[in-house]
Amino acid sequence: MSKIFIHILLVFGFCCYCCLNFNCNQPAAIKDNPKDSIGEFASAETTIKNGNITTTLSSDTAKLVKLLNLKKHKPYHVKFQYTFIDNSGGGERLSVPGPSDFKLEAILYFDAATFASIMNFYKRADWNAPNYNKEEFNFNWLDDSVKRELLKSDSSYHGHIDLFFTEPNDPNSHIWILNKKILLHRFSL
Repeated sequence: MSKIFIHILLVFGFCCYCCLNFNCNQPAAIKDNPKDSIGEFASAETTIKNGNITTTLSSDTAKLVKLLNLKKHKPYHVKFQYTFIDNSGGGERLSVPGPSDFKLEAILYFDAATFASIMNFYKRADWNAPNYNKEEFNFNWLDDSVKRELLKSDSSYHGHIDLFFTEPNDPNSHIWILNKKILLHRFSL
């Protein structure tokens, strides 16, 4: 009986170590002034593969550029989670192989001038209100300060369609504008 207890204790300890190590390797919280905080942004990245699902949490702008068009309005910092579901079969027996799926959750941080340019464009844009729900943008990996800002945002605001970061404008790319930050949720059907 004691060998089983020791084994369970070792497994529990290993799980606790992994959880603490994963959470401690996340990038530092973002300050409002990019000039004061740019040195604090680590290019931390974590990738987890579970069968045909690969999830990456990263702050590497070079990787996000492969998923979004950041040429016109370049953020000074990003953090994103990209989940790729490989439905091709890839050597495994699937009853019906099909197209792969993905989900992208991102936060883009902008300096004041770039953010003002984005806001001026959206103020002039003629579009129907998309009626998104702020809970769609409450990503589990967001810093607590961003989550608080999102949840306290104006209840009459319902998000925007993405007019900048996907080409052509992807109807499955939604954004929520905060103070000098944009939350983006993009997914395949």
